[in-house]
Amino acid sequence: MKLRTNLWIDLAILAAFLVAGQPRLTGESLHEWLGLGLGLFILIHLLLHWNWIQQVVLRFFKNLFHTSRLKFLVDVFLFIAFTGLMMSGVMISHSVLPWLGITLASGGAWKAVHSLLANVTLVLAAVHFALSWNWVKTMSRRYLAAPLAGLFKPRRSLAVVPAENRDTLR
Repeated sequence: MKLRTNLWIDLAILAAFLVAGQPRLTGESLHEWLGLGLGLFILIHLLLHWNWIQQVVLRFFKNLFHTSRLKFLVDVFLFIAFTGLMMSGVMISHSVLPWLGITLASGGAWKAVHSLLANVTLVLAAVHFALSWNWVKTMSRRYLAAPLAGLFKPRRSLAVVPAENRDTLR
């Protein structure tokens, strides 16, 4: 169950990230709220992967060429970039913070930082996705493709044999 939950949370993160990354498409208000929701899903994602994070930190300096090292470094930089992206987004917020009754003076510098971090986060998220491709492929087959394929498999049905042909079947 944990793997299935993990997959759905990851798909929600991907969808929210792709949609929130298009503020001209969604509008500023939805962009901001999706960004906050995305932050919540990423916290859940990190909690679900906490054991992996702890194991990699403990092994990080033991094996010089450990395969998880690159993934861990990409994930650390992705976390830093996304945290900065959210913080800069809060600094330039025109919808969420006023809704909470908070007003901040925003400047062009915060918008530039937000734009830069959005691009860095996008690149790091793509690398994270590529490094996790085997897991994504396996889980997608197991929890998405296989159940969908099962819906379209022909079912064995009982044959209806006319009464005059029943004697020939015995």
